[in-house]
Amino acid sequence: MARAEPDFYKDREIKLIISATVGGGYDVYARTLAKHLGAHIPGNPTITPQNMPAAGGIAAANYLFNVAPRDGTVVGLSQNTVALEPFYANKQALFDAAKFSWLGTPTTEVAVYIVWHTSKIKTLQDAQTQEMITGGAGAASTPAFYGRVFNQIFNFIFAGSPSPCADTDSQANASETSITSRLSVDVSRQPVS
Repeated sequence: MARAEPDFYKDREIKLIISATVGGGYDVYARTLAKHLGAHIPGNPTITPQNMPAAGGIAAANYLFNVAPRDGTVVGLSQNTVALEPFYANKQALFDAAKFSWLGTPTTEVAVYIVWHTSKIKTLQDAQTQEMITGGAGAASTPAFYGRVFNQIFNFIFAGSPSPCADTDSQANASETSITSRLSVDVSRQPVS
């Protein structure tokens, strides 16, 4: 947000676009931020949260980049992987993340990927030779995104983590039909026992 004139936000509203569903972690972060942010902006504007939970955060990023006014009255909070989607050739990502003005983050996250103890996958090499079923809330969700990154970097064989160049219908179907949730490989150690 550019530095505003002292009266610019007086008696105004700032919409805070939340790229996740109501009640989830990102929603809680955004709504907590919304309660306090206005007091730290000259003119003390009202911050109004608005959820826009589609395509794993990409719909909100597309809205912010292509539709929302660029006058400081609309800001957004999105999943940490959304800005990287254009780099992975996601055809749904109709924005240039380098042109957003990044304000900060309410939290930091550490992702840990694990497999169930009865899985045939015990090492990183096993994940390169045996299929592992993964899943996420959508084709651009954090688990699906990391699955695509692992596929590209480590040549893992994930079912449910679509190829970054796949068409969006295939991505959505692959992710939505996965029946497991957030199964992956913990790359911090080998072998996994």
